[in-house]
Amino acid sequence: MRLVFNLVAPMAVVLFPMSAKAQSGCSEPRAPYCLTGFTTFEDEYSFNSCRSELETYQDEVQDFSQCLADEVQDLVDEAESKTDVAAAARREADDATSEAQDADREAIAASARAVEAYEDAVEYWNCKAADPDGFCPGP
Repeated sequence: MRLVFNLVAPMAVVLFPMSAKAQSGCSEPRAPYCLTGFTTFEDEYSFNSCRSELETYQDEVQDFSQCLADEVQDLVDEAESKTDVAAAARREADDATSEAQDADREAIAASARAVEAYEDAVEYWNCKAADPDGFCPGP
């Protein structure tokens, strides 16, 4: 039995809970029947046969673990890509906001200049209306 324990110990793999999406492409292996049934190792053949199944199971568990790790990495890569796209969109939105604020400041300044020019024109008109021959500073 010590030989079986020595084979099982290296198979210990810590798996963390993952979403169904992460597990969708990975097929979880099943333990060999010789370990789950009421099989006894009556002879060397049954012992060696179960050992062989256990070694295959170990490979399948390692493949399953790698498959899960690959799928998680794919999800991480996808999330990072979406984060990069979102960051680029955010920078673009910030740039557009900055441009809009600059345009707003320019519009306010242009409006103030137009109002001031109008007020100067009205003042000049009033001056001319009051004294057509007098000196009035130009608009």
